Amino acid sequence: MEENKQDGEKKEESSSGPSNESVLKEAKEVAQEGAKEEKTVSKEVDAALKALKEDAKLAASTAADKADPSSPEHIKKKEEEKAEKAEIHDTGVIETTEKERLLYFDNVIMATPSFMLGDHFPSWLLNRSEERVKDVIRKYAIPPGLRVDFNSVILRPKDGGAFVRYTLREHTGKYGTPREAEAAIINQLKKSDYRPWFDPFRTCRVFTVKGVPWIEDLKRIPNKTLKIWFEGPTLSQEELYSLFRRYGYIDNIVPPDAASKDPIVFAKVIYSCKGSSTTAKNCLNGMSVNDKTILHITFADHRTKLSYLKDFIVNHTRISIPILLALLATVSLWIFDPIRKESIKSKIQPIINLDNNIFYVQTKNILKPIWSWLWSWIVIHPRPTAKKAGTQLHQLWPERLSAIEDVKQWLQENVNTFIVVNGPRGSGKQELVMDYVLADRKTNGGGRGKILSIDCADLVKARNDPEFITTAAHQLGYFPVFPWMNNISSFIDLAIQGLTGQKGGFSETTEAQFKSMLGIASAAIADIALSNHNKEDHAKNQITRNSDYLQSHPDAKPVVVIEHFLARTDRNQFVYKHLAEWAASLIQSNTAHVIFITSDVTFQKVLSAALPNQIFKTVHAGDASAQSARDFVKQQMDEFKKAIEAARHLVEENKHQKERVEALVDEEPSLEEMLQHHRTELEYEREKREREGKIDDTLDEIIKEEKVIEERDRAEWDATSAAQREDEKVSPFDPDESTAGVEAEKEENKTDGDGEPATKDNGKSDEQNKNDTITSWKALIPPGTDEATLAEIPIPDLTDLDEALSPLGGRMTDLQAFIRRLKSGDTPREALRGMITQSATEIVQMFLMKDNAQWTKEQVWCLMKKVCKDSGNGVSIADLMVTEPMFKGALKPQGESGESTIGALERSEMVTVVTRDGKPTYIKAGKPLYRAAFQYILSDKTFSAMIETGFLESQMKLQNDKIVKYEEELRLLAKFPSKWGDDVNIRVRYLIDKMAACQQKIQKFEIQLAETKKTFAKNEQPKSWWKW
Repeated sequence: MEENKQDGEKKEESSSGPSNESVLKEAKEVAQEGAKEEKTVSKEVDAALKALKEDAKLAASTAADKADPSSPEHIKKKEEEKAEKAEIHDTGVIETTEKERLLYFDNVIMATPSFMLGDHFPSWLLNRSEERVKDVIRKYAIPPGLRVDFNSVILRPKDGGAFVRYTLREHTGKYGTPREAEAAIINQLKKSDYRPWFDPFRTCRVFTVKGVPWIEDLKRIPNKTLKIWFEGPTLSQEELYSLFRRYGYIDNIVPPDAASKDPIVFAKVIYSCKGSSTTAKNCLNGMSVNDKTILHITFADHRTKLSYLKDFIVNHTRISIPILLALLATVSLWIFDPIRKESIKSKIQPIINLDNNIFYVQTKNILKPIWSWLWSWIVIHPRPTAKKAGTQLHQLWPERLSAIEDVKQWLQENVNTFIVVNGPRGSGKQELVMDYVLADRKTNGGGRGKILSIDCADLVKARNDPEFITTAAHQLGYFPVFPWMNNISSFIDLAIQGLTGQKGGFSETTEAQFKSMLGIASAAIADIALSNHNKEDHAKNQITRNSDYLQSHPDAKPVVVIEHFLARTDRNQFVYKHLAEWAASLIQSNTAHVIFITSDVTFQKVLSAALPNQIFKTVHAGDASAQSARDFVKQQMDEFKKAIEAARHLVEENKHQKERVEALVDEEPSLEEMLQHHRTELEYEREKREREGKIDDTLDEIIKEEKVIEERDRAEWDATSAAQREDEKVSPFDPDESTAGVEAEKEENKTDGDGEPATKDNGKSDEQNKNDTITSWKALIPPGTDEATLAEIPIPDLTDLDEALSPLGGRMTDLQAFIRRLKSGDTPREALRGMITQSATEIVQMFLMKDNAQWTKEQVWCLMKKVCKDSGNGVSIADLMVTEPMFKGALKPQGESGESTIGALERSEMVTVVTRDGKPTYIKAGKPLYRAAFQYILSDKTFSAMIETGFLESQMKLQNDKIVKYEEELRLLAKFPSKWGDDVNIRVRYLIDKMAACQQKIQKFEIQLAETKKTFAKNEQPKSWWKW
């Protein structure tokens, strides 16, 4: 039983044993599977966490990019990027870490033009920025599911591409390796087919950078040809093709020259497109092939089509110089000439009239001295000064009224308005035209009503070309002007002539520039004349031609006044010719009235050359009559007397006013008196309080303080100097500030019997009448005149005025000089004597002490004697040529100028030729004062004897020369045969009579010469010829 029991237990144990083992085994398997699942889950969790971290990092990076630019994180990141870029540009190498990869995107930005290399092209203008490149790559090149971090973007503006340095995130999937990621980026960009707006015919491409890029900013022009230098063994064409073909189509591969002895040999790869060559260079430069050869790639020397054209033009001066001149002419024609034309128009007819604006006039008068001083320091050539005030001609009108009315009538007739105002110097021609004939135009036009005035005297006196151009431009209103450019152009012309052997044509003569300025002025004058043409036609609903409009509207045409025409000078003589031709063109086109003002009697010769078939309308402005001259001087001196009397009244008034102020100052109480009065008041107040029983210590303290203040005030008063106390007084010369208050107080206290203020018959107080009188006195004194100095001048005595004016005649300049001498304190006799002496000195120095090419001093001396003996009507030219041998050819042209002797003397204002019916008839002194000067010179016996000696000796020499000529002819006649005796004897007798006449003249001259030499022996002092 026990055995069976044991067997049964064994059976149970054997039956239960296998089941436990299976359970354990299953438990183990379940545990293993749970561990695997846990491990798998943990890995997935770790990967998810890592992905979340990377997403957070990317979000943080994106947020940082879009963050506020002023935030510290954004600023720090930008500074790091800038430092990294600066390092790349400084070293030329892009450094990458083990996890970083480098791609090159082609045609992603606009390439910089070849003529603007150096990164100076404005990037903002082409939207060339790193953020834009990143946005384009994210949008068109990154496939879905690919996670990359862009570390930096390096733009290549010269090549039109950009390097992108990125990091691939670690994750599972189909983009597990960088090669797979780059292939995905390339395929995605191809599918997107992105074409930028600046190059829609080429797609944007991306390539892996296999070499070491060289980031350089050299001015090497990208082109289709690449030069490859091999550091190591050279590569074959097949190897080069396999490396370079992937970047674009290749036109040709040039292998290195095996026969070259140069240690550095190059191979050339020629692409069909410049974009392919730039991509190949950026991706393959620095690449190591088979760990043996390193490729160094650069662009081959390349010249653009523009450079070929530029070299062709620059290297051929016969082409480049005309092109340059054409460009300069075009710039001048399109830019400067319209500005100059408008400037001339504003000179003739001001657009804005400020002459009647009181504020402008006052400001101009205040700033005028400062501006003149600044102009003299800043400008090399001083600006022409304004003309002085015109001469007062209202006393000379009886001789000028007819001339003024004639000129005005000619301007209104509008027929052939070529007017010449002629007259001697100083006769007031300029004032006659500008102040009387054109007075209405100047008033209606705000001071310059369609009037252009040109002064030839300023033009011909210019010492050099820049000064001439500046003066001419100022008178015409020609702006802008560059006078210094002519000097620079001359140097350039000289250099070109030395290089090419011919002139470049840059420089322009002063004559040509002046002519060009006149041409622009003609166009401006025509525009002004026709400025209202279209407006009037539109108002009348009709169309008229320009010529008809100008003919019917004479007031519309400007007036050109040419002053000092044919002024005497040796410089810039071309001015007269061009002005005459310019004026002729204005008359022929009927666009302006022209008035010539000249003191030269030969103006017909110059003007006739410009208008040969033109009849000039001439007005002669001569001297005033004796009565008009007397009235003019009397009027001027009466005004001067009134000014002196007014100055004396003002000085006397100032003196009385000063005395009144000094009296008021003396009556003012002193400091001691004021302090004593104050002390007395305090003591009285103290006693009053004691009597009332109100005394306290406060008043005593006040008295002590007042004593301290009194001592301090006394010390300060003693320290004040007398000069300082005098400065505190009111100036006695200002009636409004000195005694105005005192006088007003006195006027208030002055009453009549009824208690009302006393007034005069006109209703004004005495003080008002007194102030009005002072104002009227000041109005009589010329501006800028010192009252005290004027008051010391004695009032001129005009007792002998009529007799003193007789030798002066009516010449305006002489009358003005005479008035100035009278105002300086001379009597009429002294003023006349001084003027005669000065004129005599001028005549002696200019005409009697030296000879001229066109006259001799003997001829001048002879004319002086003839004029002094004449009664005043003039010396007959016919009698002079008959009686004086030295004047036989006086009217014939002589010398290079083609001017006669008498014409040259008239031009120099020594004499005046009186014509009748266009024929020279009489000779007078150049001006009335010269006749008196001639008499003064002849009154000096010693000097007259000296000049007369030379005159007689010249006459004797002339007769001796004739006798020698006759003797030579007689010698020839003596050799004739005797058969011709009767005919020869007639000629011999004629010559003998001529010799006898010459001998008689010689004897007469010798007698006169002997008498003249006695004057030297007597040594007589010159006596006054004048009766005074």
